Amino acid sequence: MAQQTVRKASRKNARMRVGISAPAGAGKTMGALLIAYGLVEDWTKIGLLDTETGSGELYVGLKVPGSTMVIGEYCYWRLDPPYTIAKYIEGQKALEEAGCEVVILDSITHAWAGSGGLLDKQGKIAARSGNSYTAWRDVTPDHTLFVDTMLSSPSHIIATMRAKTEYVQEKDEKGKTTIRKVGLAPVQREGMDYEFVCVFDIEQTTHTATATKDRTSLFDGEFFKLSPDVGKKMRVWADSGVAVASPPPAEKRKGLRDMMREAVAVASSLDDIRAIENRQDVRNALLKAGPEIKAEMEAIIRDGYARFPAPEAAPAAPLTPAQWLVALGTDLEAAKTETAVSGIAARDDVQNALAKAPAPVVAKINAMVSAALTRFAPEAEGMET
Repeated sequence: MAQQTVRKASRKNARMRVGISAPAGAGKTMGALLIAYGLVEDWTKIGLLDTETGSGELYVGLKVPGSTMVIGEYCYWRLDPPYTIAKYIEGQKALEEAGCEVVILDSITHAWAGSGGLLDKQGKIAARSGNSYTAWRDVTPDHTLFVDTMLSSPSHIIATMRAKTEYVQEKDEKGKTTIRKVGLAPVQREGMDYEFVCVFDIEQTTHTATATKDRTSLFDGEFFKLSPDVGKKMRVWADSGVAVASPPPAEKRKGLRDMMREAVAVASSLDDIRAIENRQDVRNALLKAGPEIKAEMEAIIRDGYARFPAPEAAPAAPLTPAQWLVALGTDLEAAKTETAVSGIAARDDVQNALAKAPAPVVAKINAMVSAALTRFAPEAEGMET
């Protein structure tokens, strides 16, 4: 194991990791494109991964409101359902290999709550096994890999997220009641905002952005519109650190393969092999390695699994409707946030039950979801504390 010595901390040159959260119509995609242009000032170096059924191409040639700027032709990758983590990674890597210095993931909400996303996968595993809690054991590594792939990218990453929305009544200056859409928490796994350098929330009617997280201190406490100037400020900050020499990747991977062989040789169980396979450095190396090295690393893992052949498990019996309702209740009770409850309600198995089950069962499901949401409702106005 390499010895580490204490040294003075120094900020290195960085790649931006930006999150943008907003309700529909607030300007997430447009804002992401404008920030991206400010970072590189070349449309051909910008790539957009689009999960919004082709709407990501509609911005090409569009005049930016309030300016003479026109959106140029950027690189594009369309991602259709199912929204699996593997497909997100494939698209991100393709854009990076095409020379994109900024990659926009528009949006990463689908990776969490979309068809084939992580909540959908967890629900299907739980439905088969009857155990909602242990189903996360197969889902969390995918989420970890998704985050690691974003953070280890050689490109700047801008990720948009849909915000859970709510409608509020307000009175204008003439006393007339108006309805306004407001964005709440982003629809993604709780804690995702920790992974970004900056996170911006956009207000739907004025398109005004605020920074809910800002490690750069450039935007803290400010109210502003997302524009190329935001990207330019980020670029100056990102390039103002100490230059970092690129490590020799081939040598690092060779050392990693030796480590994998040694770890596999002393492994005492299947869990040990899974732990080796799920190591962050192993997963990152598999994503970046060439065909020969990747094949060698995969062969090491296969050899490890071959040492511990798993006994064939009897197929799990399908859940009865009553058992399914009990499992749903357990999931809703375990939900820690309102967003988590909404994600459970959006699962394929729940939606299918609402569409096909008898009316009394549908009523019970709706009552269970409403009761779970009530746990997170604010206390009634005027209630004594």
